[in-house]
Amino acid sequence: MADVVRDYGLYCLPENSFTAPDGKYFKGWALSPDGSVLSTEIYNITANTTFYAIWEDIKSVNSINATITAPVLGATPDYEPLYDSNPTGGFTIGGLNWCKVAVENYTGTDKDNWFGLSSGETFKNGYYYNVDLFFCLNDGYKLADTITGTINGIPHNDTYGGVYDSTSTAYLSIVFEPFDMVSPVTGLKITPASSSSLTLSWDKIDSATGYIIQQYKNDTWTHVRQLARNTVTSYTATGLLPSTAYQFRVRAYYTNGSTTTYSSYTTINGITKPSNMTGLKATSTSSSVTFSWDKNDSATGYLIQQFKDGKWTHVRQLARNTATTYTATGLAPSTIYQFRIRAYYTNGSSTTYSDYTTFRAMTKPSNMTGLKATSTANSVTISWDKNDSATGYLIQQYKDGKWTHVRQLARNTATTYTATGLTPSTTYQYRIRAYYTSGTATTYSDYTTISIKTTS
Repeated sequence: MADVVRDYGLYCLPENSFTAPDGKYFKGWALSPDGSVLSTEIYNITANTTFYAIWEDIKSVNSINATITAPVLGATPDYEPLYDSNPTGGFTIGGLNWCKVAVENYTGTDKDNWFGLSSGETFKNGYYYNVDLFFCLNDGYKLADTITGTINGIPHNDTYGGVYDSTSTAYLSIVFEPFDMVSPVTGLKITPASSSSLTLSWDKIDSATGYIIQQYKNDTWTHVRQLARNTVTSYTATGLLPSTAYQFRVRAYYTNGSTTTYSSYTTINGITKPSNMTGLKATSTSSSVTFSWDKNDSATGYLIQQFKDGKWTHVRQLARNTATTYTATGLAPSTIYQFRIRAYYTNGSSTTYSDYTTFRAMTKPSNMTGLKATSTANSVTISWDKNDSATGYLIQQYKDGKWTHVRQLARNTATTYTATGLTPSTTYQYRIRAYYTSGTATTYSDYTTISIKTTS
């Protein structure tokens, strides 16, 4: 820089026009190479004077972290919000000293219409707040390109750069919504109580007065219930349709005098159960049971279980609701079996189930074997093998154009029957079946028929 010739008197020191050496910045002017930087830019010249440009190493600040203690709805900041040079709390900042805080707010999404937060004003619902953190920078500090601020663990970034002297400030601007004074609902669950109801449950919120529940229907959120005590932590929605998806949301509220604050909503989806099974019927043979039911229009399909070995065991899944019969085979004769069936409905990855409908079915005794007949002129004797699956036997004779009951044998060890008073040289027709009785239920084998002629 060229010499300057001036008369004695006041002289304004020029800004440095040299290119700074690498890693250096211009700190100011001094009267000696190692002297202190002059505190003023105007100097009174009384003699020939040499001024020395003082260069100093740049001290780099790679990061600044500003953590904001979350404000809550209805609360007053514990610091003076308008450019307070000595806030009493609410912010902690590392890396540099700091000197000021400014708080502004705006409503809705009108971010271009900021206005200052009045002293003593509380944080309001529906407003956004902008916090400017002003850092007092020591000589020669160069800020990193990004300063990070954190609100409850959520980072917010603003970009700065350059060298600042002792008269400059840099600031970090963070926009946030006020945090809830009432904690949001936690532990929210939904259970299909029936084909027409869903039950919501959640954890008790100690800071709440009660809860508000809404249901999404007709493309809008609709209020369905307010629970006025925080100890009531469940709600059952009724009058719903089977196998139908519903959406609910719950929030806590806190009332203090005439002021009520609300938590954010917690949302959950649920599906009602399909309707229960109807029209269940059963038929059997000596080795199988076939049951049928009415088609369930609210079902995707059906699940069938059999009780055996002391527990319910899955035996069949029918994947279409049009499949309305099932036959269990390989069963023992004259045996009671227990089955149960329920409908299921699948929507995406969610499946709900109707209640089980349980029924008992008894297989028939096995059919008669070894049937033989002998005759005299006036009698016919019929014999058969003992049927171990039978309680006894029923015998009918065909006469006068129809089958007529003639004898019941109440023990399965009775394996013969003799009809007397018959006409010689006449053909007679008989049929016999086994029966099995358990309690009030009786099942029957198929009839086995035999014909025989009396002797002359």
